[in-house]
Amino acid sequence: MIDNKNMDYIYEMMDVFYNSTGLDCTLYNSEGTELYSRKNQNAYCDFIKNFTSELFDYKGEHYEAIQQAKRLGEAYISYFSGGLVYYTVFVDNGKFQGAIQGGPIHMSEPDLVIVEMIANKINVEEKYRKKLYESYISIPQILPSTARYQLKLLNILARDISEKIKEEKKKVKEILDEQRQISEKLQEIKFIEKMASSKTGYPVHMEDELIECIIKGNEKNAKAILNELLGYIFFNFSGDNRRIIAMSIELVVVMSRAAIKGGARYDDIYKLTSAIYDIEADNSNIEEICLDITKILEKLILLVFPVNTEKLDQKAVLRKAIMYINQNIQNNLTLEEVAHNVSLSPTYFSKLFSNEMNTTFIDYFNIIRVKESKKYLADEKISLGEIAVKLGFTDQSYFTKVFKKYEDITPGKYRKQNF
Repeated sequence: MIDNKNMDYIYEMMDVFYNSTGLDCTLYNSEGTELYSRKNQNAYCDFIKNFTSELFDYKGEHYEAIQQAKRLGEAYISYFSGGLVYYTVFVDNGKFQGAIQGGPIHMSEPDLVIVEMIANKINVEEKYRKKLYESYISIPQILPSTARYQLKLLNILARDISEKIKEEKKKVKEILDEQRQISEKLQEIKFIEKMASSKTGYPVHMEDELIECIIKGNEKNAKAILNELLGYIFFNFSGDNRRIIAMSIELVVVMSRAAIKGGARYDDIYKLTSAIYDIEADNSNIEEICLDITKILEKLILLVFPVNTEKLDQKAVLRKAIMYINQNIQNNLTLEEVAHNVSLSPTYFSKLFSNEMNTTFIDYFNIIRVKESKKYLADEKISLGEIAVKLGFTDQSYFTKVFKKYEDITPGKYRKQNF
């Protein structure tokens, strides 16, 4: 049961944000259900929530934003369907877990094409469209420089809420308990039986799988593999802290190299991981190190995609698009399908992608498919036709044509020369 005094303090901090920025401020529980708000009703927001349920999973998007804020441990830009942009920060004061969300806002010129696309999709009557456009334009437009300060303010308020009742150690312990249960389950089901029946040693092949997941932005599978590797290390070297720490740090090196291979900048990775290399074996808590490594993995995946734009809302939507492309590389994706996934019109998405990525959508998609095909070409048991199917090409002939365009050699000749 949440006591009133506890919640009153949360409401007080939300009032601070609302009165300081002039932006709407809403409190959600950890499931994405709205609990409290300080806001002026906006017809466009109401329209998106109430009349487009067949197009968007609006509650699901709130839930995803909350989970992402929880994983990051700081406020960040949330890009929602319908062209809405929010700030989201997770709060945990010991008795309540949820999120505070500021917005909606625009971080660039409002794009009426988005509204028109939605209105056409669900057949909004012409007499209501003008009001819809006006309400969309009325959403505040915030400069990126201002957004950074507003994010900082939200971080400060969330931290103040969290630290008022609950110390950081308690929070870490709760997360560690959950992680420990996962590790113990993995050890029980996989490692104890495996080690009893064979002596295969450290599962190096799983590092390769971890690298693949990081490059493709598959956070869920990456975390599962990392848990297995850490479980193996803890189980087999229990009591030898120096060995455990050394092998854990090696995993950070593996993950960092994967992120660089995926397109992340070295400086960003160094800034994120440098502290982990200075830990002392004799004075360190092994379980906290395990938690730190998991957090590093989450943030490395966010760094993987080479999106250089300074516009935070555009960076968010491009990262979402690139992650979708990488995770669906086996499908014959179209620009329209990816644009729909990020809730933009195909025309606007195509222009945004080309401007910020310095390449067209089709070139980007084909380049990563060609790159992926090289891994299959290393296995001579897999035919060129099978590789074409695995990567969503219509047939072997088209696969060969695309491969030659980017590599100046056919896949068959590439296989002979390199493997």
